[in-house]
This record gives sequence, C-alpha cells and structure tokens, in this order.
Amino acid sequence: MQTVNVFSRLSELSRRETIDKVEKLVTYALQTVFDDSYNFFITDKEQKNSVIYAFMMQNDGQPPYPVKENAAGGERNIVGAFLGIIVSILQNPNQRRFFGLDERFKHVSREHQTRIAKVLRSFADKLDCQLLLSSHKDEMLEIADKAYYLKKRNGKTAVKELIHGKQDLVGPAASFSG
Repeated sequence: MQTVNVFSRLSELSRRETIDKVEKLVTYALQTVFDDSYNFFITDKEQKNSVIYAFMMQNDGQPPYPVKENAAGGERNIVGAFLGIIVSILQNPNQRRFFGLDERFKHVSREHQTRIAKVLRSFADKLDCQLLLSSHKDEMLEIADKAYYLKKRNGKTAVKELIHGKQDLVGPAASFSG
C-alpha cells in the first residue's frame, strides 16, 4: 500500500509541475500582449476518481473569473491559441511541431497585434515549432519567415510572395497583378 501512495504522490507532483508550466507560459502571453496585471491559472479538483480542471483569469486584482464564460473575445483568443500550442507539445513531445492558426486573433484589437506577433515568434523559437498563420492583419507579417498574399479571381486562387519590410507591405492588394 505504501508503494501505491508513493506513485500517487509522484503523479500529483508531476501534474502540479505541468500545470505550473502551462500557467506561466499562458500568463506570459497575456502579460506581453495586454499588460502585467493579467494572470492565468488552472484550478483542479478531484471528483469521483477523476480530476476536473477549470481555466481561470485574473486582471487588475479583480476576483478570478472563468475564461470560457467571462473573458473578452481577445482574451479568449490569446488563451485558446497559446494553451492549444502548449498542450499539444506536452501531449506529443517527440513529434514535429507544426501549428496552423487561421484568423486566430481576429477578436484582438489592432493595437495589440504587433505584441501578439512577437509572442508567437518567441514561442515558435523557444518551443522549436513552426507556425502557419492566416490573417488579414499586416502586423502578423512582421514575424514571418515567408509571407504570401492570396487573392481569388474568377474562381481560382492566385498567390504572390511578399517582400519583407514595412514599405513593401503597404497595399499589397493594389500592387498584385497575379
């Protein structure tokens, strides 16, 4: 019976360490995009031989609130995207890390887009993963290794590779002859 207790305790420690890592990474993303007053945390409680998790946020010292029910659209976008990347990597640590994010941050105001792009770049570099982003926001182009402009004409998609640099990104649709 003592052996079972040891394994149970190890399992609990491992779970708590993993939760701590996830909380720190998602909090980092929220604080970088918005400000330092944001915190993300995961509550867990055992219930009938299983564990129930809740994703919570706190901002400006206010009482914690559930992300799903009470967070703003942009906050949910940030939490969902970064939580998805982190959990996927934790579940499959030895697999190739490639993530497609289709308009994932459309509910985050334009003023925060450059910071989102920088956090995404930081995550991609630190977690050794590749990101494929689709976005209507030029700010996302700042972190791209490659960028393409797609336009549908007569039922067919034309593709143009964009050149990096702010001056080259102004009005890509106007200069596209694809």
